[in-house]
Amino acid sequence: MGQQPRLDLLGVNAETRDPDDGKIDREASGAPTGLFIDGAVDLVENKIRAPIIEEQASLTGAVLKKMSAYGITSLMDAQVGPMGEAVWRQLYRSGKLRMRVRMAISVDHPNDDSDKMVAQLVETSKEDNVDPNFLRAGVVKVFADGVMEYPSQTAALLSPYLDADGKPTKTLGKLYFCPERFAQLVTKLDAKGLAVHIHAIGDRAVRASLDAFAAARAANGDKDNRHSIAHLQLVDPDDFPRFKALGVIADFQLLWAQRDPSTQGLEPYLGPDRYRYLYPAGSLDAAGAMIIGGSDWDVSSYNPFCAFQTAVTRRGEKNQEQESGEKEQEKDALNIKEAILLTTAVDAYTINAAFALKQDTTTGSLEVGKRADLIVVDRDIFTVDPDTIADTKVLKTYLDGRLVYTAPENGTSRTQRCDEIYD
Repeated sequence: MGQQPRLDLLGVNAETRDPDDGKIDREASGAPTGLFIDGAVDLVENKIRAPIIEEQASLTGAVLKKMSAYGITSLMDAQVGPMGEAVWRQLYRSGKLRMRVRMAISVDHPNDDSDKMVAQLVETSKEDNVDPNFLRAGVVKVFADGVMEYPSQTAALLSPYLDADGKPTKTLGKLYFCPERFAQLVTKLDAKGLAVHIHAIGDRAVRASLDAFAAARAANGDKDNRHSIAHLQLVDPDDFPRFKALGVIADFQLLWAQRDPSTQGLEPYLGPDRYRYLYPAGSLDAAGAMIIGGSDWDVSSYNPFCAFQTAVTRRGEKNQEQESGEKEQEKDALNIKEAILLTTAVDAYTINAAFALKQDTTTGSLEVGKRADLIVVDRDIFTVDPDTIADTKVLKTYLDGRLVYTAPENGTSRTQRCDEIYD
C-alpha cells in the first residue's frame, strides 16, 4: 500500500461535497482517494496554483528589475499559456509590473482552423487586454518548425540538408503544420484583428509563414495587424521582397548573427550557397523589410547593446588582447555583407519594436505627446569603436516618466558578458 495523499492539507476530506460539475472519487469510508474528476479538479488546482503563481510573479518581477538596468521598458512574452497569463496578471494587480508587456497567446494546435479554436483564441486575447498601456494581448504565437543544428535538424528547409561530406540527404526537417490548414487559421485570426507571431528557423518554414500571410492579405486586405516572423535563421532570397510587400515584420535575434560554434557547425550541412544567407538582416533591410530586435531570453542575453554590437560587426565580443586588421575582422565575422547600420539596429529596438507592439503612437521615440520611456547611457554609441558598444552602461531608466532604475554611484555595477545568461 502506498502512502495516502494528505488531502486534508488542501482542505479536502470525507465531508467535502462534490461540486455540481464534477466528482471526488472516494473509498468506501467516504475518504477521498486523490482522484478528482472534471470540475472537482478546481478544488485542488486553485489552492496549488495560488502559491506557485505568487512565487513565479516574484521571480518575474526580479527579472524585470534587471531588465530595467539594461534600458528595457517594453517586452513581448512570446509564448504565454494559462499559467503565464496568471503570473502577469498577478504582477499587474500587485503594482509591481514596471514594464509594458504584450502577451502572445500560445497556439498549441496550428492545424486546427475551426471557428471554435479561433473564437477561443479571440476570447482569451480579449480577456487578457488588462491595461492598454501596460498589460495586454492581441497576439498569438505559433511554432512553424524546430532547429537547424545537427543531429536534430528539425528546422524545415526547401532543399535537403547535406551530410558531413557535402552530399544531399533525404532530410528536409519538419513543418509543424499543414500549410493549407494553417493559412486558413491565419486568415481567420487576421479577420478577427489578432496579430500572428511565428517561430520560423528554416527557409521552408519562412516561406510557408509568408504564404499564410499572403492568403490572409488576399482574403481580408490590409488589417494592420502587424504580423511577424521570428528568428529567420535562413531565408530564401526569393522571399526577401515578400516581407515588405505583405507588411510582415522581420523579428531578428541579432545577437545570434555571429560566427560561433553553433553557426559554424551548420556550414557543412547547409553548403556555402545557403550558409551565406544565415541571419540575412542586411538583405532584408535592403529589400525594405521592417526589422525589429528581440532576445529570445532566456535562451540568450537580453542586453540590447550586445545585439547592437553584433548587428554591425557580425562578430561576438572581441578579446581585449586581440588586435586584428580589417581583413581578419571580416574573416571572423558571420557573413559581413548581412551587417546592418547601427541606426537600423537601434530603430529595431525602439520605434520599429514599438510599431510591432502597436504602441508606436505612445512610445518608441522621444516626441511631444508620447509617454516618457527613456534611458541615459554612459557613452555615445554612434561614435565609439563598434567593438565596445556592448560595454555601454545604462545610468538611468525612466518608464512613463518615472525613474525605475539608477546605476549605483559607487560604480560597483558591471556589464555582463554577452554570452552570459541572465537569471
